[in-house]
Amino acid sequence: MASSIIFFVGIYFLLNVALGGGAVEFDYSNPDEWGSLSPQFELCSSGKQQSPIDIVHAETIVNNTLHTLSRDYHLDSATLVNTGVSIKVKVKGKSEFDIDGKKYVLLQVHWHTPSEHLFNGIR
Repeated sequence: MASSIIFFVGIYFLLNVALGGGAVEFDYSNPDEWGSLSPQFELCSSGKQQSPIDIVHAETIVNNTLHTLSRDYHLDSATLVNTGVSIKVKVKGKSEFDIDGKKYVLLQVHWHTPSEHLFNGIR
């Protein structure tokens, strides 16, 4: 279950940037300070659904209205890269995801280190 949550959180952030969420330089080691970095990040201090979040297994609600994630993996090689703020896997081959009828090609997956999110209170 936790690996599924990690996967979907990662896909959400990848899609957010790909669809124009943009990127701003900041230090992942201080997520409690994100709201003070810029006026556009104010909700990080006062909101309820912004990063960082603590995903608590006992409070997780299954949404049965979501469609099944369709995936078609065809990897021929992958490269693991430590960027200093993330661990990235760059992939070759044609792997695709279908989310509500829209296809996305997998180019890379990455995790921030240290993570800004918690699972059951653990970073």
